Amino acid sequence: MERSEVNRILQNLGLEQYIDTFKENQINDVSLESIGKEDLAEVVPAVGHRAMIWSELSKLKTGSVYVTPSTGVMFVRDVVEHESNNYGETFIDKTESDSFSEELANVKVVMNTTVEKIVNFITSLVKTDTPKEEMLLEIQKLKDMSSMLDKFDTRYKLDKFLIENQFIVMPKEIVLDTDISFPTTLLTGQMQKYKAITMQYVPMKNTILQLLSSPGFFQILEMNKSYNSEVLKTVDLKTSSVNSVLNQVVKELKDLWSNGITFNYNGHDLNFKIALAQVSGDNLGLHTLLGLLKVFTANYPCRRCKLHKNECRKATTECREKLRNLDNYEEDVAAEDFPLTGINFESILNELPYLHVTQIYVFDIMHDILEGVAPDLLLNTINYFIKKKILTLDKLNHRLESFDYGRATRLQNHRK
Repeated sequence: MERSEVNRILQNLGLEQYIDTFKENQINDVSLESIGKEDLAEVVPAVGHRAMIWSELSKLKTGSVYVTPSTGVMFVRDVVEHESNNYGETFIDKTESDSFSEELANVKVVMNTTVEKIVNFITSLVKTDTPKEEMLLEIQKLKDMSSMLDKFDTRYKLDKFLIENQFIVMPKEIVLDTDISFPTTLLTGQMQKYKAITMQYVPMKNTILQLLSSPGFFQILEMNKSYNSEVLKTVDLKTSSVNSVLNQVVKELKDLWSNGITFNYNGHDLNFKIALAQVSGDNLGLHTLLGLLKVFTANYPCRRCKLHKNECRKATTECREKLRNLDNYEEDVAAEDFPLTGINFESILNELPYLHVTQIYVFDIMHDILEGVAPDLLLNTINYFIKKKILTLDKLNHRLESFDYGRATRLQNHRK
C-alpha cells in the first residue's frame, strides 16, 4: 500500500522517527483518512507530537491543503488509468499536475461543488471521442473567457469600471454635527479639537433614475423580490439626532414631489412625481423616527390617539375626539410637556407638503396584532363558543393534537 502521504506529513513536521512506527501499525495513505485521535494516541505517546500530526490530518481531511505535486501526479494517473479501462482510448498524454495541485492548494476550503466540477471535467476529458486538437481549442476558449476579467483584478479597477459605466450610485458625505474632543500630545499637551460627524448618503433620486433606466428593470420589478438594506444603526443616534439624519432624506423627497424624475422609456420622456405614502416599522422604531415617547408604559403611549394608558386598557371602540390630528398635535408640540402629551419633539417629516405624523396609520402587526389583541380576541371567542355549546374544550384540544403541523413544527403544549 502507498505510504508517500504518511511519510510526507511526518517529514514536513520533522517527526521522521515515527515513520517505522506507522509502518509497523499498518498506517498507510488509505487508512490515514479514517484514523481518529484515540488511534493516534496509541501510536504517538508524546502529546505535542500527537497534536502536530492531528493538525496536519485535519487540514488534509478538510481540503485546506492538497498535498505535493507528486501526489497530484498520482491522482491524475489513477483517474486516467481508471477511466481508460472503462471507456477505452484516452487522449491525455501529459497533465500539468504541478499547476493543478498548486491551484487547489491555494483554496483553503474546497467546497463539494468545486470537487464535483473538477471530477466532472477530468471525466469528460477521458470519456470524449473529440479529437485532441478540438478539445484543446475548447480549453483555450475557456482561458480566453477568463482573461476578460483580468482588468478587474483589483477593487480599484472594478469600482472605476462601475462608476464610469454608471452601474453604481456613489454616496455623498453629509455633515450632521460637530463633536469636540480634547486629545493630549507630548508637544502641545491637551488641546481642543473639532471633528465633523458625517454620514454616507446614497441619493434617492439618482438611485431611482438609474434603476428606471436599467434594461429589463420593469421585468425584474414584476418578479416580486424585496431588496433590503441597512440605512441607519441605532448606535449612530447617540451622536446625532433623528431629524439631522432625516434632513437630507426630506430634502430629496421634496424635490421628488416638486420636480419628479424624468427618464426615457421606449423613446418617450416620462416624468413621475414621487411621494412617501407611509412609514412602516415596529413600535419602538416608529416612535423613535416620529419623535414620540419610546416608553410604552408612559401616560400617553399611543401615536394615533391621546387616550391615557388606563383608558387604553378599557377602551373597546374608537373615540374620535381623542384621535391625534394636526391641530392638537401642534398644541402638544408647543406645550413642550411630553409626559402629558406623549410627544418628544416635532418630526422633520412634517415638512413634507403631503404627509404629517398624524397621518401615518401603519401599525406594528407583530406586537399590536399577533402578540397584542389577537390572542385576547381568540380567547374570548373560544370561551363564547364553549358557553354557547357550539363546541367543547375536549373537542378543540383533540383537533389541536390531531392536526398535521408538518415535519418542521412540533405540537407544543396547546392545553392551557
